[in-house]
Amino acid sequence: MQRLILPQDYRRGVWKNGQGVSFDIAGEPDEAGWSNVIWRVSIAEISQDLDFSDLSGIDRTFTAIAGRGLTLEPAGRPPMTVQELYQPVSFPGEWRVRCRLHGGPARAFNVMTTKGMARHSVDMLRASTMIERGSLILIHPFIGKAQFGGTEIGEGATLLIATSEPTMLKLTSGSIAAVVRIELEKP
Repeated sequence: MQRLILPQDYRRGVWKNGQGVSFDIAGEPDEAGWSNVIWRVSIAEISQDLDFSDLSGIDRTFTAIAGRGLTLEPAGRPPMTVQELYQPVSFPGEWRVRCRLHGGPARAFNVMTTKGMARHSVDMLRASTMIERGSLILIHPFIGKAQFGGTEIGEGATLLIATSEPTMLKLTSGSIAAVVRIELEKP
């Protein structure tokens, strides 16, 4: 399976708590509500300080991809200051998190999987590398272009694949790309 998803194909949606806007890139099931989502990858636009949605039962990885930095303030836990872009931060969806912006709006790349149904990892790459086998892999260049198995992936696009053998991911000079691995768990 291989599907190239272009930015114009991303679906605009409102956060579960109504405080923010996101652009859904891919998920299972496609267009699932939060009560039956297995996994979802999206880009969030954060225009003001706000609370993240309660996503109990979901593991999430948040990566700032634009803005001047922000602080994630989970209730009862130390704050997590994000000054650099492209640095993934993982936390459970049941944490009550307040997001405070540092001098203007931000955008974030989000990966979410439902516990007991799927798990994920997010790696930010700046150089070509061999991609090992995996259940599902998403490749998303934030800066520059990538090529995977003969398919070119432009800046801001996403390639969703199920790979059965190791394949070289080539990045153009100066590129930054996310490689998301989603492993579906057996019931």
